[in-house]
Amino acid sequence: MLYTDYDPVTVAYGQQIIGDTPNVRYIQANLTDTATILQAAETHFGDQRRIAICFVGSTYFFDKPTLRSIMDRLFAWCAPGAQMALSFLAGDVQTFAHSQFAANYARMNAAVHPLETGEISEVLGAWRIVEPGLLPLSAWNEVDNWRDEPGIEDESLDLYGVLVTKE
Repeated sequence: MLYTDYDPVTVAYGQQIIGDTPNVRYIQANLTDTATILQAAETHFGDQRRIAICFVGSTYFFDKPTLRSIMDRLFAWCAPGAQMALSFLAGDVQTFAHSQFAANYARMNAAVHPLETGEISEVLGAWRIVEPGLLPLSAWNEVDNWRDEPGIEDESLDLYGVLVTKE
């Protein structure tokens, strides 16, 4: 297991938690710094490139060209049979720009880059979507109403999950 985070405090806590657990590392790296991440993966996994990647809760912090570049670099490094789980914020991007959800992220100085659902396969590049396909997060979690804050239920976007593989 190789964990990454860009926040040094999170990494320090993570390293304390994992301690001397064999086969587990936690490194500090921005996901856009794929060279550092893939070098750490090569060191950690050796020649094993048929791995599983969890890219959940972060895709929407990257614009489309950056996200596509990350996907392409991961695809090039991984071996056939590698799989990745991802989550996306997707839906009506124009309406989202004026939503309470967007305002919340703006107050945190966090740029959010949601996608139209049709754009997801475009940013995935050569990764192939596997069954059950792209699903709203509520379907993955079997939760009917995950939006419990007032006003959230009418938002223009939803969180989606997908599994992809390199063939």
